[in-house]
Amino acid sequence: MKLIISKEGFLDWRYSDQDDKDNLFEFIKNELKTNGKVTISLNDVLEYGYSDKQKHTCLNTSCGRDANQRYMLHRYATTGMTTIIYTDEKMDESKGVRYCTQTELEKLHNIPLGYTRNLNKAQAGNLIGDGWTVGIVEHIFSFMRTV
Repeated sequence: MKLIISKEGFLDWRYSDQDDKDNLFEFIKNELKTNGKVTISLNDVLEYGYSDKQKHTCLNTSCGRDANQRYMLHRYATTGMTTIIYTDEKMDESKGVRYCTQTELEKLHNIPLGYTRNLNKAQAGNLIGDGWTVGIVEHIFSFMRTV
């Protein structure tokens, strides 16, 4: 399930089944009632696990790579140019960390679920990391002034 918010404020969720659709409407109703707006964070798109970030770092061609935990934690600590997902709610790295799944990468980049199903994770990461979708371009341009 994913959410696209256009600059006009329209919500467009892409969902895979009726349960996702029902969960979406309940989520939106509760968010609007509580906060007056709908805010989606990285943790909202994760299939499992927890992140200490609200947003994923820039998706690039290395996003599809799997790496050992030591390398992931080193890169996270030294460059900050990666997003790791903790398997433990307390974000205890000794309990395990991972990168985003292929489905999560699709959600993060506003690509229809299953779009990269014929590719392995590395190929999907390269494809997604090299691409720009309409939703991403629209978001970037939304900050530009009109003349």
